Amino acid sequence: MDTGKSMLCFIAGAMAGAVATLLLAPDSGENTRANIRKGAADLKGKAKDRGRSWNHRGSSGGRVMEENKTILGILSSTIGEYLSVRTDDFKKNIVTSLSVGFSRILAVLVITLVLLVVLGVFAFAFIVAGVYIIAAIVQILLRKRSFVNIFTN
Repeated sequence: MDTGKSMLCFIAGAMAGAVATLLLAPDSGENTRANIRKGAADLKGKAKDRGRSWNHRGSSGGRVMEENKTILGILSSTIGEYLSVRTDDFKKNIVTSLSVGFSRILAVLVITLVLLVVLGVFAFAFIVAGVYIIAAIVQILLRKRSFVNIFTN
């Protein structure tokens, strides 16, 4: 395989990777389609320009390879910038989701703790009230001496 065909295969693979990256990006469908249309239009324009320049230059392979390297460098840096931005967005979304989730869990735990404390206070109040009621009944029975008569018979 000659160098020109190898370079063409490499460029086609790089473009396929870029298209796959755009299609798999977690962006809204409208934004992704707009990005694909814009990228396709840019690539179409570059391909037309490249075809015209190849027709004018003839078979000057050295210059074409250098220009292809420049285009690949630009494509690589653009893809790198895009991935960096998408990674930052992904990290922000993860942090936001985790903070919302943890705050909800914390809120549920605090509400549960408050409810348990309130229920504990009510339970304690009922126990104390029960003890006072029993003490009052014993005192009433002792005043009437009916309580003492139960044990003396």
